[in-house]
Amino acid sequence: MKRFLFLLLLVNSMVILADGTTATLQQGDKMTFFTGMSALRQAYEAASADGGDVITLSSGEFTAVTTIEKSVRIVGAYGLDPNDSYGTFIAGVVTVGTNNVKLEGMCFKNNVTLAEITNCTIKRCWINNLKQSGTHTNTLIDQCVVAYDYAIETGVNYGIKNTTIQYFAAMNTAANVANITNCLVWQFCRNTSSSYTQPYAIYKNNIL
Repeated sequence: MKRFLFLLLLVNSMVILADGTTATLQQGDKMTFFTGMSALRQAYEAASADGGDVITLSSGEFTAVTTIEKSVRIVGAYGLDPNDSYGTFIAGVVTVGTNNVKLEGMCFKNNVTLAEITNCTIKRCWINNLKQSGTHTNTLIDQCVVAYDYAIETGVNYGIKNTTIQYFAAMNTAANVANITNCLVWQFCRNTSSSYTQPYAIYKNNIL
């Protein structure tokens, strides 16, 4: 019986791999497979609203979940180079609209917007525009590449570490100091006098 179940699982896995892009939804001991470009959306729709579920993505391109309103962890295969032939690529605009969301190993070709949320972690991702639509608290950006960071403007306890920021496109104030550690920052935004100004932050071991 065990051998039959193993063979059945093996055959199903081969079929899934043959279909290209895949997503798996882990809910405790239960695992569900989805295939195709819409696999991420299907897995997200099947995820629990209570949070704690994990969605794992293969290499390939996926249609974005437009607004993430469940406290899920979404893990891709790789996401630090938008020009690479291998990686997990997210096509479409994404808004993180709830607390305790974790995004890892994905390349976001468009915008990622942080709403009025807490405890969002983004790791090993490439993001074109990291934006905000409200005050976000305890956001951590780790081991990422961000082309344009607008999120610093409204971040409270905003942490960026081990990350390359190509351009800080907005400014914060002395009231919401960020923490920037082990980062490479290429360029700061201009203030009203057209000079470049660093964001208010505690800087540690950075190249600016």
